[in-house]
Amino acid sequence: FHAAHLRAYGHSMPERPAEIVNLRLAVTVSRANVDKVPTGPNSSRFAESSRRPVWYPETQFIETPVYRRDDIPIGAKFVGPAIIEQMDATTVIPPDADVRSDATGNLIIDLSAGAAT
Repeated sequence: FHAAHLRAYGHSMPERPAEIVNLRLAVTVSRANVDKVPTGPNSSRFAESSRRPVWYPETQFIETPVYRRDDIPIGAKFVGPAIIEQMDATTVIPPDADVRSDATGNLIIDLSAGAAT
């Protein structure tokens, strides 16, 4: 420690013990997609946690299902409108947009259909 400190900062105090004030650690681990259970199309209905009126420019207010992101299974397919909530983000799916969950749980949103264009 003292030799590295001398190289980095130009001084050291080898007669004093080293004191760790801050320690940072980053870990990357690959894991299987164990939280997601492969299922068929239109299987996300069970994930609906609530409904609320949401205003969309194309349609005004629509009663819109709200889904928990972690509950949308692999292979799920559905059509907007929808609100998808997760810890760090909220995704708004406009009316008539196609949504599917791919093999790793990513949401693929196709805005080319209906009012979404």
